Amino acid sequence: MFNVRSLIGWGVSALLIFWLASALDWTAVQAHLKDIALPVFIPLTLVLAVQCLARAWRWAYLLPEGRRVRFIELFDAMMIGNFATNVLPLRAGEFLRPWMLSRNTTYSFALAFASVVIERFFDLVAVLILFAWMVNVVPGAPDWAFVGAWILSGLAGGIAAFILLGAFWAEKIESLVSFCVK
Repeated sequence: MFNVRSLIGWGVSALLIFWLASALDWTAVQAHLKDIALPVFIPLTLVLAVQCLARAWRWAYLLPEGRRVRFIELFDAMMIGNFATNVLPLRAGEFLRPWMLSRNTTYSFALAFASVVIERFFDLVAVLILFAWMVNVVPGAPDWAFVGAWILSGLAGGIAAFILLGAFWAEKIESLVSFCVK
């Protein structure tokens, strides 16, 4: 039931929780908890939960077809990765998420990690396009911001086009990349 690694893990967790609880100023914690605006906090918590579910669902579409993976496995890996990204340095959760998926499914780490990289490219495209839109909406933005926004939007369009071309014409893109590398 319990092995030595599990007992060590539970012991370290208990020590860290005890250390954290003894280091906190509980009157300050209580004061901050009283300042929470529940009419804002509760809907935002629900939005966060829906966002996590939607990201796990989106991840299923970024993985190659032909292998079935249960939604709960995607969601668990996503949540562990989110936790690690928020707690560990250097966005370590982006590496932990595919590792967790590769441990619990037939996907290799490399394949799962490639899907995370593609997901980050789509996120980058969305951020760059939103930046270009925001620069046009914000009054009094300097001219260099407009130029930068259009350049970055072009970059986003190029990235999106390359990803979509790679998805639909993988062999042609692979031969083009091989030719360019030679």
